[in-house]
Amino acid sequence: MLKSTHDVAYWDAATRGFDFSDANRVPPALFNRVLWRGLMGDRPYPVLHSAYKPAAKAGPDDDDDDDDK
Repeated sequence: MLKSTHDVAYWDAATRGFDFSDANRVPPALFNRVLWRGLMGDRPYPVLHSAYKPAAKAGPDDDDDDDDK
């Protein structure tokens, strides 16, 4: 089990400005980094290996119907 090494003052400062009134209002990438730093300290933040990164989104003419204009 992970345990925070920080007190409430740390978490208050680290999340200042976040709107917790709804989960969709919290910026997920930033919040994940705050959580990582608060729980893992100075350990490097993990990054996705290129093989696991999502593919680029298709554009309007990338639908494989051969009528690209």
